[in-house]
Amino acid sequence: RVIGIDWDPALLRLAAESVGTERAGWIELDLVSPDWPARLLEATFGEQPLAAVSSTALHWLTPPQLTAVYASAAQVLAPRGVLLNADHLRFGADRPTLKAVAGAHDAATQERSFAEGALTWDAWWQELRAAPDFAPLVEERDRRFGARADGIVPATVEFHLAALRQAGFGEQGTVWQLHDDYVVFGRL
Repeated sequence: RVIGIDWDPALLRLAAESVGTERAGWIELDLVSPDWPARLLEATFGEQPLAAVSSTALHWLTPPQLTAVYASAAQVLAPRGVLLNADHLRFGADRPTLKAVAGAHDAATQERSFAEGALTWDAWWQELRAAPDFAPLVEERDRRFGARADGIVPATVEFHLAALRQAGFGEQGTVWQLHDDYVVFGRL
């Protein structure tokens, strides 16, 4: 059984329409809110999840918020539970060569994708905003996230691993990496 969580009403609706409701349940939760673990357990009738998986969703959290999310996940997950987080964990100024290589790779990948017809981030959201069924959801998304991402510098992979350790994940590491994109792993 899969439970999808998002605070973005437009993306939550897209997920539900794409995957359906037979294979997954969908919950609108804000991971910054301290009550999200209780609400999740309420939705699962107290059954602790065996795994938590996130993809490009946690980089908008500040370091204290990320630390709190990992600590809450450690409390919610079943014993020996697993957490996987795939995200952009950008290199800092202390790694200028790696930062430049990763940036060049990202730019080339995006340029290739756009040449093949992929929409830019802004164009994709404009298209969704133009869909009558999604316009109010995108408007609500904009209201919810309007000021959140301003000035947030994504935490490094080292920070993620330390936060997982601090949260009680006895085993942690990276299970995949392409330049500054990682999948970090934690197991209770």
